[in-house]
Amino acid sequence: MITLRNLSKSYTTPEGGVCAVKGIDLTMRHGSITAIFGANGSGKSTLLGLLTGLLQPDAGTVEFAQERPRMGVVFQDFRNSLLPWLTLRSNILRPCVWQNQPLGAAEERLRKLLTVFTIDLPLDRHPHQVSGGQAQIACLLRALVIRPQVLVLDEPTSALDFTLQWQTVLQLQRLWTEEEITIVMVSHDPEQALLVADRIVVMGANPGRVVDLIEVPLPRPRSFATTSTSAFLELRDHVLSAFDGTQSQKANAAIG
Repeated sequence: MITLRNLSKSYTTPEGGVCAVKGIDLTMRHGSITAIFGANGSGKSTLLGLLTGLLQPDAGTVEFAQERPRMGVVFQDFRNSLLPWLTLRSNILRPCVWQNQPLGAAEERLRKLLTVFTIDLPLDRHPHQVSGGQAQIACLLRALVIRPQVLVLDEPTSALDFTLQWQTVLQLQRLWTEEEITIVMVSHDPEQALLVADRIVVMGANPGRVVDLIEVPLPRPRSFATTSTSAFLELRDHVLSAFDGTQSQKANAAIG
């Protein structure tokens, strides 16, 4: 569904030029979940920006099988993406207003999402009146309320406590099963990524590049119990080994 061909992006900083990503070649299959894992500075958020069209590449292309799909996005800086003068409910429904969707249908969709994620969210409060976790959940619901064909998530559970992180990831898997959404997510937690993903993309830094593609053939539906199976633990070790390799290269480059 989505193909990245030889994708590169650089920035100019006061210290000089920085190559955020270079020569990225990836394909995200329709209805798949791709998790991107790597150290800070490996270009993960830049890659998502290029995928969504919020950033333009210096070289390479982002190609879609047909027309550009309907996308829902959860940003890493999620709180600043909420409009402070609107309640959480109005923030969540705002994309439907922009797209001239019937408000009644949007409200019904929101009620379903609240049921799926089993969340009691203070919808009539404003962003400054809620916790970071509640604000992040509101951003996730806003991305989902439009029934996206592609869901792009940049660390979507970073502000949640441990229990709510796992609950949210597992319920997202349930919704993905029902709606066949193509999901691309950045994660700093290899176990959460393995729990939901079909494939893990391990990124290296300086410049950001793909160093390993790890298929995740674990049977579905997956649950918290999946994390204690031998197959899961072997895959986790594979991901961490690839990540350790990128860190060793980084350290050697710094010494050199």
